[in-house]
Amino acid sequence: MARKITFRFIGYFFFFYALLFLMSIAVLVYTFFEIVTAFPYSDIRETELSTIQSSVDMQKSGDYFIEESLVKAAHKSGGYLLVMNHDGEVLSSTIHPSFVQASYSFQQMMKLVDDKHYYLWPLDSNASLLFVEQSVSDNILQQLMGNPSFPVMNENGKELVTSNEAWFVQFNESGEIVEQIGTPSIETNQLSLFHTQQHLTEQKVAVSIEPLPDGTTVAVGVKNPNYFPESEEFNAFFIRLLVGFIVFNISMLLLVLVISLWIGRRFGKPLFYMLKWIEQLSKGNYERPTDWKVQDKKSGQFKRKYRFYHDVEKSLTSLTTTLKENKRFAERMEQLREDWITGLSHDLRTPLSSIFGYASMLDSKYEWSLEEVRNFGRTIQQKADYMDKLIQDLTLTYQLKNNAIELNFENVYLSKYTKNYLEENDWPLEYVNDLSGSATVLLDVDRFGRVLDNIIANAMKYNPEGTPITVKLHQEKETVVIQVIDQGQGIPKEVMENLFTRYYRGTNTTDGDSGTGLGLSIAKQLVEAHEGEIDVHSSRTGTTIFIRLPLNSIEFISKSEV
Repeated sequence: MARKITFRFIGYFFFFYALLFLMSIAVLVYTFFEIVTAFPYSDIRETELSTIQSSVDMQKSGDYFIEESLVKAAHKSGGYLLVMNHDGEVLSSTIHPSFVQASYSFQQMMKLVDDKHYYLWPLDSNASLLFVEQSVSDNILQQLMGNPSFPVMNENGKELVTSNEAWFVQFNESGEIVEQIGTPSIETNQLSLFHTQQHLTEQKVAVSIEPLPDGTTVAVGVKNPNYFPESEEFNAFFIRLLVGFIVFNISMLLLVLVISLWIGRRFGKPLFYMLKWIEQLSKGNYERPTDWKVQDKKSGQFKRKYRFYHDVEKSLTSLTTTLKENKRFAERMEQLREDWITGLSHDLRTPLSSIFGYASMLDSKYEWSLEEVRNFGRTIQQKADYMDKLIQDLTLTYQLKNNAIELNFENVYLSKYTKNYLEENDWPLEYVNDLSGSATVLLDVDRFGRVLDNIIANAMKYNPEGTPITVKLHQEKETVVIQVIDQGQGIPKEVMENLFTRYYRGTNTTDGDSGTGLGLSIAKQLVEAHEGEIDVHSSRTGTTIFIRLPLNSIEFISKSEV
């Protein structure tokens, strides 16, 4: 009987789990569908390059296929898409070829860069995707300009404006209205017309303006079918997501209630006891509930008549223990993440501001010289390199802090290793070896090279050019000592106190220095990982950094090599 009830309970449990799983999958599919089809393409200009490139495929025939979601996004943003090669030839389009320019000259392609009605993404080495904004007002104005009597409005022109529920205004050179058809739905002053030239999806009225050779200017306006600002789109997306979330939770609640009552009537109090236990776990209370009607007061286990639930009880006990451990682990990881973000934001903010500033200058309408553009590019490259090195250093120091790196130790002759290292790197310094050739240490050769890189580079970087630098080896009892000695200007006291502190730098990232402020911190962590010590002494006559490592015997090497 116990086995039968147990198997039945397991069957009910898997049935319940399958329903939850299917509902969860349904919610995930619904959410993914909403995100893919609605939210990312609110304005195609804001779509990431990776999304654009993944949505345009080159066929074996050489033609390019544009996914429907991207076509809809372009239409929603008030335009169409073209695929063109680097010679300006149009390879593919989302509208009929008769309405598309077959190719673009070099001058036309250059003009696209500054024209807000166009937006260009590189697809591969042979082609790029071009978004062309073309509003309803653009189409009406083009038809009007094709009229032989334009800008004089004949009956056909008036009919065109009226039938489209649009309006037409012609201004003289002073901005005074010369002719008007229909009632403008906006103020026809300079400032209002200027605002209508912003993003099409943000304007309730689509307005097209064209200066004419005779000195007059014409404007055509019509209700914008592409008006759908990001705020409204986000609200619509959020409401749909919220409705789905509410329906899902209500369904989950009803499902849990019905199945709980159904199973509870068949299995009695022990099952409700376990449900209570699970409920406590779901609320973050990872302690076993107390119910003496089900449990034995002495042992805390199920009473004899409920022993057929023993396997379930054992599983819940294991789950409770696991969740406790997972909670402690999650809290620890959260604290580590906060530390990571704090350091990262501190060190990335300044170079990122520089990159943003120079990018904004390049994006301005000012005609920069080629040399100025190159200077801007070099600065942006320097800051980007700095940010890349910083991220690498942050990753390494994070891994070292959490023992996430396994060092590959080897027994090496320290004097030979140091000599080879200095010869390979061709450092302009003096090498003094007072260490026995048989003195050996346990090193991760590659990682320890990073230690010497950081220390020697700092000695050269923060002293005047030509400052004498010496690397000296000697032995002190059961340790070997590596000294990096410079005869420079010394280190200020406030810098000395924070020399090995993560994220601390004695200089600012805006001074052109490419350091990350983590070099000596990483060096200290790596030395300590080798069970060594690192220390620094400094005065006005120079600075000496001491690295002390445990000494190994030559016999140990001999045994390991056999």
